[in-house]
Amino acid sequence: MVYTCFCTDIIHEGHLNIINECKKLGGKLVVGVLCDSEMVRYNRFPTISQQERVELVKSIAGVDEVVVQNHIFYDEIFENLHPDYIVHGNNWSSDS
Repeated sequence: MVYTCFCTDIIHEGHLNIINECKKLGGKLVVGVLCDSEMVRYNRFPTISQQERVELVKSIAGVDEVVVQNHIFYDEIFENLHPDYIVHGNNWSSDS
């Protein structure tokens, strides 16, 4: 299983590229949607509701399942989903 998380309310080419790269790793693709409180802490105030973000991500071709990620760190994801891979964008490459 491959996991990635989006902390956005706008899907752009970069997000679609991440989806495509995840699918190359094979298996089920689960995408997390960062919850509202973590969106505010990490990024910014969301412009659409958490449920609307979930539905937005569900509509992307190649996404098999969507979950709400309650923390910016992946501890809960490791414990609950046991993904083989976690993929994220290059915005974390130097300081996370």
